[in-house]
Amino acid sequence: MIYDKENKLYYQITNDTEYLDVKIYKDEYAMKARMLGGLRYFFNVEGIKDTVGVPIVQFPVYKRPVNFESLELFNLSGIPNGELSVYNEYGIFAEAKIEGRDSLGNYHKNKYVYQSSIKIPLRYFKGLNSKNNLAIMIFMRGSRAIRIPDGRVSPIINSRGTNTSSEIDALSLDLDTWTHTWIDYELK
Repeated sequence: MIYDKENKLYYQITNDTEYLDVKIYKDEYAMKARMLGGLRYFFNVEGIKDTVGVPIVQFPVYKRPVNFESLELFNLSGIPNGELSVYNEYGIFAEAKIEGRDSLGNYHKNKYVYQSSIKIPLRYFKGLNSKNNLAIMIFMRGSRAIRIPDGRVSPIINSRGTNTSSEIDALSLDLDTWTHTWIDYELK
């Protein structure tokens, strides 16, 4: 697996003749994966680092309780946009789990471990062929629905209470900050 320092996670991307498979392992601030924004994947079949009009998969989808039973899809060829069960007729596979480490405090950055896998049939990526390189963006919004504007700092930094610790501040800041990474992936 390859470490992504921006999102603080490990990823592995593979493909065969039928499927693209993306695996995630996150053991640093893993709660961010199950927050409001979840993990969102953008797939640009032209290999360009641009998210406009490209296929998007979000998994997990934020719900209470978090059950990892649905994903959201947009701009995949032949599939309606919107929420879809992980048990679906399109052959799209998704699974995830998050586990706590009882030996660590509630605010420790390694308290939880998140693991997931999504498998998408290549036929749903319109315009993709074996000569294409995919530009894949892994995007995490955490708890914030709207991005902090450039040049601004998180309100979390400005609202530190007297009963806080550096551990709580670090967790809160990570969960409040949008992060993303672009990956150039060559189909095998």
